[in-house]
Amino acid sequence: MNHERAQANLEVVFDWMNAMRNRDLGVIARLFDESVVWVDVAGGVACDGRDQALSWLHSTPAELNEIDAIELLANEEHVMLGVRNHARRELAGLQLEDGQTFTVFTLRDGRIVRLRGYIHREEALASAGLSGYRWR
Repeated sequence: MNHERAQANLEVVFDWMNAMRNRDLGVIARLFDESVVWVDVAGGVACDGRDQALSWLHSTPAELNEIDAIELLANEEHVMLGVRNHARRELAGLQLEDGQTFTVFTLRDGRIVRLRGYIHREEALASAGLSGYRWR
């Protein structure tokens, strides 16, 4: 594995998380590729293109959900972000296990080109090419 590229991908997602927390759409716009696609946990395309994604983010409520835990794993092309919020029981009509959701980011040249939501960790790991990941 190319550890430098994986680390660079993690840094992009750290920047995205911070920008989301601060509602900084200017930073998010710089992190998103122009043709970014955002797929929701049900498998439907929620946003197609940077402008649509930014418009959607602009219209969403500013309050942040409380987060109990975060998990980040990366390789040369993907970052998997796992978030747990015990108070959240469902998302997009799907029941959550322990309030967990997962997002797989696909990155190219330091930009986010795709986000895909999951409710099952194993599916997210497989999508990110991280199925064999083990703590060392």
